[in-house]
Amino acid sequence: MLQIAMRRECLILCFNSKLISQMKRFFFLLLGFAGCIGAASCSDDDDGNNNGNNNLRDMAGTYRMSSWNVPTAIDYDDDGDSSTNMMTESTCYNNTVMTLNEDGTYTSTYNSVGINNGVSSCAQSQVTSGTWTRNGNNLTATTTYGGSGTNSWTWNQQANTVTRSLPNSQYPSINSTTGDFEYATGNISQVYTRQ
Repeated sequence: MLQIAMRRECLILCFNSKLISQMKRFFFLLLGFAGCIGAASCSDDDDGNNNGNNNLRDMAGTYRMSSWNVPTAIDYDDDGDSSTNMMTESTCYNNTVMTLNEDGTYTSTYNSVGINNGVSSCAQSQVTSGTWTRNGNNLTATTTYGGSGTNSWTWNQQANTVTRSLPNSQYPSINSTTGDFEYATGNISQVYTRQ
């Protein structure tokens, strides 16, 4: 009888140690699985909010001007429709393009309206190049060729656009008394859309 009791105790102990070993293995397997799931769910921020992201590759590309906005709607092309977007009022802004390269350089061709003695015409294209840097959704372009000295701009990226705001800047307008073309001063913005 003693021998049967000892075998029974041995079976219980052996069974318990196997059970404990299996439970430990299951626990570590479950912990490893949870770690894999956690690691797989970590990824880049895909919601378009790049605050704090200074990666030039995300913002690099070719951007074409899509609007040149002035504070007051005018009928600059005398077609009966007034607009605050000068691109709908004059073809002089067409083909304005900026290319941001991944190496931190950029090139730009800027087309605009020119006014001389009350007469409006397309100004000569301004071709510039330089460097650019990124801080979150803002980029700063510094002109090193094609401008007088070094000029810097800060742009804001939203979706596939970059916007340049120019407070108290000259923009084309029409003198309400004489009907001559002239420059007015106000806050303007230029929007470029990635191609």
